[in-house]
Amino acid sequence: MSRYQQWRKRSLARLMSPLKEALLNVLRLPGATAPFARFTRGRAAVFMLHRFREQGSGVDGHDPAELRCTLDYLRRRKYDVTGLTDLFHRLRGEGPPLNRTVAFTIDDGYRDHATVASHLFAEFDCPVTTFVVTGFLDGEIWFWWDQIEFVFFASARQSVTIDFGELQLAYPLANEAERSSATAHFTERCKRIPDADRRGAIAALAAAAEVDLPSSPPAQYQPMTWDQL
Repeated sequence: MSRYQQWRKRSLARLMSPLKEALLNVLRLPGATAPFARFTRGRAAVFMLHRFREQGSGVDGHDPAELRCTLDYLRRRKYDVTGLTDLFHRLRGEGPPLNRTVAFTIDDGYRDHATVASHLFAEFDCPVTTFVVTGFLDGEIWFWWDQIEFVFFASARQSVTIDFGELQLAYPLANEAERSSATAHFTERCKRIPDADRRGAIAALAAAAEVDLPSSPPAQYQPMTWDQL
């Protein structure tokens, strides 16, 4: 979870927390979810997770305590928690039919998957499918979206202006909210251009922001090792 995503999540949480808490209180009542049981037959829910909060490392993301509560709830309520491969087989009719079935995936291969998430999933004997980028674990690359975030938050400047194709982009950087907004906007722009152009744009951004991009990812963006995987 990037700093922008954290900021957006906190902003939405402040707006939605009373309604969300009211709904959760209703759903926690005994038998409250029973009327929805028929909608889960033959179907499965797949939770797609990314980063996990790790104290002292600068990594934020899914709260380990909330994940532990979720896994505990699924086990206590006897949900059918399975792996993604098994889920696909059963969707093809190979094995028991799906009923209240849940699967988990985590993406990219960050270090906190091994140091935080793996212990929680193991605690509840919960399968989890991990999708990794091999070059990331090999130490050959670090993700371009993390490089953008690093530049905007490491810059000592109060604003940055950069030529982006035929456009000139200007970003105020006076506070965390502005840096998060700049990260989100520039990242969206970079999604729409070829990889070679994207690398050039990020290099130009780093130069304009007066930030030296390290060749390997800083601690909060590091991958797990192959042994950890």
